[in-house]
Amino acid sequence: LSFAQGILALDGGLLVTAAPDILLFHDRDGDGRFEERRVVATGLPAKNPQLRAACPKRGIDNWVSITGGLSGGSVNHPNAPKESAVSIDRRDFRIDLASGRIEPITGVGQFGNAFDSIGRRYTSSNRNPSMVNRFSVASLSRNDLVDVGSGFEDASPFGADSRVYPIAHTTATAASHTGTHTSACGIEIFRGDLLGQETVGDIFVCEPVSHLVTRRRPEYSGSSISSRHVEPDGTDFLASTDSFFSPVFA
Repeated sequence: LSFAQGILALDGGLLVTAAPDILLFHDRDGDGRFEERRVVATGLPAKNPQLRAACPKRGIDNWVSITGGLSGGSVNHPNAPKESAVSIDRRDFRIDLASGRIEPITGVGQFGNAFDSIGRRYTSSNRNPSMVNRFSVASLSRNDLVDVGSGFEDASPFGADSRVYPIAHTTATAASHTGTHTSACGIEIFRGDLLGQETVGDIFVCEPVSHLVTRRRPEYSGSSISSRHVEPDGTDFLASTDSFFSPVFA
């Protein structure tokens, strides 16, 4: 594999994002080795390792959503004509493996892809720890004479306003990024039961440069979604003094 950036257990096999391809592997005879390897989509840019398609996640409708990695380009079925390629410039995309359909979806996820309990999709990028997608590409495209925006919004503070509280020495690529989200990734909306009922629906985001994981609680106002810091002031959900602690996927 050129650069495996995401993995999803699916249909008795494994779906792997490894730009330029999305591949599906199966081990039919149970010997621990894949004898089937099928390319289900191709054409994705294979450039900057930070900016590649990743994080396959199955939604409640069984489509598999994949973050575009901010690299743009187009994605297509292998051996399909070029004119059938789907543009993912400023978009993520999804695949219905049952029918083979590929569609662009709202959002510009870099590394991080999560669904809440009613199917709203969240993504993350370095300086934007949690972005929630509110309108579909189809809705945004219905009237090209009206600009209704990008279809997604930040559900938490971003850039210089996204405070984090490291307890280990941190070295960001820009001094102004220290103490803020500069490597936000691997978002997850908690829907389990092992952390207690009060955490269900909370947003967890990794921040490897600061050696910690943040947690925020969504708040709803009309159709808009924001969130609030849950832990006491000056602390995060999980932080380490060990500079080798670099979480990237929740």
